[in-house]
Amino acid sequence: VKTSQGWRYTQFPCQDEMAIITSIFIDPNGNIWLGTYRGLFLWAASRRDSLDLYHYNHESRESGALSDFTITDILLDSKNRFWIGTQNGGLNLLQSRYDNLNLSGSTKPDLVFKSYIGEKSKPSGLNNNEINCLLEYFDGTIWCGTQGGGINILDPDTDNFKHITTENGLEGHDVFGILPDDRGRLWISTNRGLSMMHGFSTGEDIINFTPKDGIQGNVHMVNSYYKGDDGTMYFGGRRGFTFFHPDEIEQNLIPPRIHLTDLFIDNKLVEIGDSVNGKVMLRKSLNMTESITLSHKDYSFSIGLAAIHYDEPEENKIMYRLDGLENDWFVIPSSRQTIQYTNLSHGTYVFRAKAVSSDNIESNASKTLTIFIKPPWYKAWYGITVFAILGITILIGLGLLIRHRAILQHNLQLQELEKDNIEKVNEAKLKFFTDISHELKTPLSLIIAPLEDLAESQSSFNEQYFRKQSNLILRNARLLKRLIDQIITFRKMSSGKLTLHTENRDIGQFMGEIIKNFEIYKNNKKLRLIHHIPDDPLMVWFDANKLEKILYNLFSNAFKHVSDKGLIMISLEEGRRKTDYYNHAVEGVIISVYNEGKGIPEDKINRIFERFYHLDNLSDGSGIGLALTKSLVELHKGSIEVESVENDGVTFSIFIPKNDSMVKEKQESDQEMPEAGPYPYFDDGESLKVESLESFTHDKGLKVLLIEDNLELRDFLRTILERYYEFHEAEDGNAGLELAGQIIPDLIISDVIMPGKDGFEVCRELKENVRTCHIPVLLLTAKSAPEHMIDGYDSGADAYVAKPFEIKVLLTQVSRLIKNRELIRSKYRQQNFMIDILPDPSSKDDRFLQRLNEEIYKNISDPEFNVSKLSNIFNLSSTQIYRKIKALTGCSSVEYIRIIKLNKAVELLKTNKYSVKEVCYKSGFNDPSYFVRCFKEHFKATPSEFKYLKLPSSN
Repeated sequence: VKTSQGWRYTQFPCQDEMAIITSIFIDPNGNIWLGTYRGLFLWAASRRDSLDLYHYNHESRESGALSDFTITDILLDSKNRFWIGTQNGGLNLLQSRYDNLNLSGSTKPDLVFKSYIGEKSKPSGLNNNEINCLLEYFDGTIWCGTQGGGINILDPDTDNFKHITTENGLEGHDVFGILPDDRGRLWISTNRGLSMMHGFSTGEDIINFTPKDGIQGNVHMVNSYYKGDDGTMYFGGRRGFTFFHPDEIEQNLIPPRIHLTDLFIDNKLVEIGDSVNGKVMLRKSLNMTESITLSHKDYSFSIGLAAIHYDEPEENKIMYRLDGLENDWFVIPSSRQTIQYTNLSHGTYVFRAKAVSSDNIESNASKTLTIFIKPPWYKAWYGITVFAILGITILIGLGLLIRHRAILQHNLQLQELEKDNIEKVNEAKLKFFTDISHELKTPLSLIIAPLEDLAESQSSFNEQYFRKQSNLILRNARLLKRLIDQIITFRKMSSGKLTLHTENRDIGQFMGEIIKNFEIYKNNKKLRLIHHIPDDPLMVWFDANKLEKILYNLFSNAFKHVSDKGLIMISLEEGRRKTDYYNHAVEGVIISVYNEGKGIPEDKINRIFERFYHLDNLSDGSGIGLALTKSLVELHKGSIEVESVENDGVTFSIFIPKNDSMVKEKQESDQEMPEAGPYPYFDDGESLKVESLESFTHDKGLKVLLIEDNLELRDFLRTILERYYEFHEAEDGNAGLELAGQIIPDLIISDVIMPGKDGFEVCRELKENVRTCHIPVLLLTAKSAPEHMIDGYDSGADAYVAKPFEIKVLLTQVSRLIKNRELIRSKYRQQNFMIDILPDPSSKDDRFLQRLNEEIYKNISDPEFNVSKLSNIFNLSSTQIYRKIKALTGCSSVEYIRIIKLNKAVELLKTNKYSVKEVCYKSGFNDPSYFVRCFKEHFKATPSEFKYLKLPSSN
């Protein structure tokens, strides 16, 4: 040390190794930190003249001491953290701040260190404890060059290390020095040359330099590196030192090329045209071949490779991977010219290869070769199938053999029992079908007979007789429909698919309407019918359709079994009862039905609710009425009871909960469509409030298209619909779609079940086609289940009529849909033909008209713009676009274009900027006199009158 008295030096008062100084660091306060082979020495600036040093080593404290004797490097980072690298103890961090140490000399400063020591069990820790050099990078991380572990990068915030080793591209694993240049690149001296990499790289961009590139040698020295003020780098080694400026080092950016040169099978070279196992393997060079197919016998093969780049070709490398076997890329020197694979299993593999130049530049694209390896016959699909069939056959055979004896014995035991049960079930089914047939024959007879009578006496009957016979036919047709509905309901109930659709309504009023339907029975049998129903509303949650079936069955049984001139009493009252669903009594209503008669024997009362049960062989009916009634009552969470007195009569009473929250919740969450509501069975009047046949407007200008595969139904509807409309028909969905696109009807009636495309598909295609999406579609079908109706509406249907239907209901629906279409036309007229509609119209019709207006306005000043050009824009024929515009607006296509142009003329006239003649040409007219005539015809005033007299711009 040079002082005012001259040069001075000190000698450590201990072994000679202490005098070996490995690193010197002077902190900003002037304190000198000396790293030696025997620990750390601190020479305080305030005690410089005394030459007294504080000594620290790994034995000075039990905890918090240095982790090793030998100090290799010292670093003070940008956050004033003091780092010390050791030869065998890893990395140390001074826990206290260096500038807060008491260096007055009264006491030795107490230094506490945190140690980072590598362990194999910690993959995120140091991978080598011998630290050669330290560097703080621009991002605040600490880079440690190690002896044998490459570079370890510490994140001080997480205490985790990342590693860059020879596996990542470093040429040597002993790192002696790290210097950053002004571009963020790092220059690294190693035992295998000099490397350059980007600080934020994971190793893929590392470039290695050897003596062939001009450096002094492969081996460098520890801590022998320096960066000059001008950015020049200096690295010392065994053969001198290397210095250079980083900006003068340039890469050869020309990418190399990769070639597949040779194919070896079982170590034999395969030439073009050579046969292997009876098959020509290569028909052209391997480099031009996209795929090869190998037998399972070709278990060993090799692929020859060549990396082509003429700048230091011996430093070129090859990257390769076999997809289907290897997930990672392997890197080999280009001097190793073949890649060998053995014992690959059958399957498909893709061999990929790239060339890498000496400057670490990869080839632009990888070379690929698809390799198919065929399986042996016993692993092929047919072999596996054979073995599988044999195995399954053996297993099935053994299983059958084992089960056969058990099943045989079991079958013998069940045979007698099943025989008895089958006979009983068959007898019950036969009786059921016989009874159903009997019940269906009566209304059928009362339909067929009056029809025959009307057909044979066309000219002799009067209007009153015709009405009487017609009402008889209608009444029995409805009765027939009710019987079929009851069978379907019973089937749904048996399969558990029946659900409630409740509403809160007056049950007394509902019962009164049904009782009126039985007045005809009372008059015919001269019975006494008494009913007690409260005058005040009695609100109950119930499914009207289901309760109507319950009451009809009970009332029908009462009228069927009442004695001559007997009494029937029907009552409704509030009450409380327990049911199988509730454990306590709840509020509800009790409906009682009493009829005078013989009564039910006491021993048979418990069986009357069994399906197919009859009291005696003389009883008529299907045997499912009371079973269905009981199930429907229990579906309402209610109960049914019966009391009978011999030779006096029978009373049936049902209990329905009044305010059932469970029923209401089910109603709110149920997605199923409700069934049709109750309808009168014995009413001689009309069942639905519809228009009479004579009230429909005879508008032959409206086109109705019927798509129906049933010829008789098609002929029948033709006779009805052609009275009022221009009628067209098609026998299936495909023909209907084609005809609809040709004629553009005002309404389409389509069956659902048809050959080819069904009604749902037809409806969906019509609604998705811009030419036909505006046409109302009415679906006509026997598929009246709620889920089918949902499908129909989802496909875009506007209405749904279920078979069997009343003709007036169908005509009413047709008339309603046509009127609705006329209302839509009125809407478009009121909106000035969509000029002022919202910018995001919701329907396809709105979007069509908006685009139509946009195209007309784009060409508003072009007098040659006509329907033909408009048709080309929309890819429709002139006839189709005429029918589309006519259906939506009521105007022809020519009229529509003219109206839009006239509206534009009005806008221009309102500005008072143009003369009438200028407005004429700007709005697309080329004849002023024709323009004036059209304007006056549309607005009832000439353009001049409109402009100067401020007339309103509307008719």
